[in-house]
Amino acid sequence: MALPIDELARRIQGLLTTDSITDLRRIAPLDRAMPGDLSFLANTRFRKRLVLCRASAIIVDRDSAALCTTEPVIVDDLLIACARAGECLPHASRVNEVKNYPVQDYQRVSRTAEVSPNVVLGWAATIGPHTIVGPGCVIGDGARIGAYCELGPNVTIAAAAALGNRVTVGANSSIGGEPFLYVRDSSKWLKLPSFGSVEIGDDVALGSHVTIDRGAIRDTILMAGTKIDNHVHIAHGVIVGRDTAIAARTAIAGEATIGDGCTIGGGVGIGEGVVVAAEVRITAMSMVTKSLPEVGAAYSSTWPATRARRWWRQVSIHASAGRPTS
Repeated sequence: MALPIDELARRIQGLLTTDSITDLRRIAPLDRAMPGDLSFLANTRFRKRLVLCRASAIIVDRDSAALCTTEPVIVDDLLIACARAGECLPHASRVNEVKNYPVQDYQRVSRTAEVSPNVVLGWAATIGPHTIVGPGCVIGDGARIGAYCELGPNVTIAAAAALGNRVTVGANSSIGGEPFLYVRDSSKWLKLPSFGSVEIGDDVALGSHVTIDRGAIRDTILMAGTKIDNHVHIAHGVIVGRDTAIAARTAIAGEATIGDGCTIGGGVGIGEGVVVAAEVRITAMSMVTKSLPEVGAAYSSTWPATRARRWWRQVSIHASAGRPTS
């Protein structure tokens, strides 16, 4: 159902500059919005994209309004307004688009696929030849699984995620779940809308209890040949290059990019938006908060275990080094 722009502005506490009577049907990112859509400026560093946006209206801050070639909706806080708008309008995402697929496309499962009896298949799900789907799996609306894949028990494929050929997924893994995206509005948290999905290339191997979130704006992508150990968390919009290996308990925050051929040890934490160059090796338990631009380099950031007395002595030395002298 369409929402009049003046009602949208009232709900998100925005300001209109004209008496427009435009109706809005969904919310979409700047680069994917079409006439009839509401779009939004998530960050002011993307202002140059406003002139190319085809949306009928755009949520912007006051300083960016003049750059709009369409109706601006001026707000004080971009993210809070975006979250409020996401509660009012459908999201322009692949998982919503597949609901409009024709009936004859429903559950396109190859005759040679082996699907356990208690598997849940969503609308327009696709399963390729010779793929094995274990018991208790949930294959969501629009999910696409290639040929010769193997899904262990209780795997969930959501958000119209796409798996290539010869992909293996261990038990209890989740692909395409909602990202952890919230913004604080006074005394409560608001959920930000998500528009991306998950794309997994050929010959990727995922261990058990792996979690891969759908993208917020761009898709979360694992390129061909990547190997992921048990209990790894890959957040929204992360891109992992070809033939990269990631050991257990590693967590990669949103929008990070990992190059081709990297080796990442167990228990590593990689921060939001970090870019790791190709062929980089990161040793276990390291914390990566800044980009690692040197191709083929090795990085470490954790002290190995030592006697407690020696440990506290080192801590004392480091703490003293940061104190001002009198």
